[in-house]
Amino acid sequence: MKKQTIYEIVTWIIIFIFMLYFLNYVYSAYAFVSDSLLKVIQGYSLIRNHFASEILFNPARSLDPQFQYYLFQPPMLVKLSDKYLGQYPVFFSFIITPFIYLSLTKYLSYVTSAIFLLFLYILKKAWNLSIWFLLFSFLGTYYVLMSLDVSEHSTLIFLNIVGTTLILKGIEPKKSLQIFGGSLIIGISTWLRLEPILFMFSFFIGILLAYGWNSKETQKIIFIILLGCSLGVLALFLFNFVDYGHPLGPRFFQNYSSEMTPISERFRRFFVLSFWGYYKIGFFTYLPIFLVVILYFTKPSRYKILSPHLKSLFISSLIFIPIVGLLAPNDGVTNIGPRYLSLAIFPMILLTQEFWKNAFSKTDNLKSKSLKYFSVFTMVISLFFTFLGINLYRIATKQLKNYQTSFRSSKADIWIFSNKSLCGAVGLEYFEHKILCVSTAKDMESLLPLLRKQEKNKKVAFFNMSAEALKLLHSNQQNSSIQGEMSNFAMSKEGDSEEIKNILSSNFSYIGNGEKNSIRYDIYLISN
Repeated sequence: MKKQTIYEIVTWIIIFIFMLYFLNYVYSAYAFVSDSLLKVIQGYSLIRNHFASEILFNPARSLDPQFQYYLFQPPMLVKLSDKYLGQYPVFFSFIITPFIYLSLTKYLSYVTSAIFLLFLYILKKAWNLSIWFLLFSFLGTYYVLMSLDVSEHSTLIFLNIVGTTLILKGIEPKKSLQIFGGSLIIGISTWLRLEPILFMFSFFIGILLAYGWNSKETQKIIFIILLGCSLGVLALFLFNFVDYGHPLGPRFFQNYSSEMTPISERFRRFFVLSFWGYYKIGFFTYLPIFLVVILYFTKPSRYKILSPHLKSLFISSLIFIPIVGLLAPNDGVTNIGPRYLSLAIFPMILLTQEFWKNAFSKTDNLKSKSLKYFSVFTMVISLFFTFLGINLYRIATKQLKNYQTSFRSSKADIWIFSNKSLCGAVGLEYFEHKILCVSTAKDMESLLPLLRKQEKNKKVAFFNMSAEALKLLHSNQQNSSIQGEMSNFAMSKEGDSEEIKNILSSNFSYIGNGEKNSIRYDIYLISN
């Protein structure tokens, strides 16, 4: 066996072991919250509705027919006529339905991680990526962080590398069917997210400029690409229009209001997505090597050495990044590394490897050595952010695990929360209990008749943060500006806790209470 083959096998073993370790390290089975939980609920709802409707399954629907006390509210909750839907594209929820049906939901992050590994495999085999850049693609980009989450990102990235590879590898041999197939795949990927439309537009211009816009061959290629992409995109528009009354779907009309976003706000978002803002790590801050690469190939003499493939990817990246930054509905909020720019990572990885080959061919040159050391330093920064992100993810999922363990320990049938943050942390327990997020005493009063009528002899648990936890939050609020902001957030989510508790005590039989992992719960029996 060749030494290179042995190195490659060892590399894949290392990647596989690291991936399994990360999945276990971050408590992935408890990580269903916010976006990921709603996407799973949408998939489960499809199964319950026999794929005839997207109306959300809500165990507490009989108590809350108008979804007034539902754990998700607009924009994540969409009301169309008398139907309540999730805002996320249903295609991803449809893809994960087999795993939900087989009761493998808590292992879905293993599936998304496996798709990410397939992306790496194509990157290695189709583009002859070196072992070191393969490892950097795994550990040095935020792809690995997105693969740990149950979301459409891994599938989106996989479909786009397959489509882009088929197109570029089919141009010079003039394989029209292959180019069409790749374009259709990218068009289909828009069923997951809308960013591929902007990527395809950027890629379209990149091919025109890289291969010569006045060439008949280029014009033919562009026509085939446009045809393939259009079929996938137009099919999506038709489905969205028929199903939701808007060609771009619920996520678009929920996130984009009719009011024009000020240009200053758009530039702010662009800066945050690209660099930094409010403790959010942008694209070039996470991956500063990419900025070095862009600046390097911007020089005309260096740009000329790129193959037409890489020229098209370089141009498309220069267009795609600012367009997304200016058109994004927000700045990415919670992720380390902006998810909206995830499609730019693949072309930039290939350009970085080409940069490495060309920039350091003369290592005895002092200027070349300095650039090499600086480039290595920027890549180390990326590794640091990846491991920082994984540790932050672990902190969050560990807290979710503690919360969900505390909720289960109540052994109640109905869970009531006045704290919206706690209510959103129920995870997959959502499917086993009737959950109500009640923030005011007036709302609790209106629920009493329904509880008495429908839930006789059932146990109700009212959850809140323990006195010690609240005291700690107040202490943090005074001692640290950053912790104080977190404290303010937690406290702002608190409803009329004491009033709601008093109403429950006055109307139902008090059984007892408990406290676990900073969560306090009081249990009541619904009786006559």
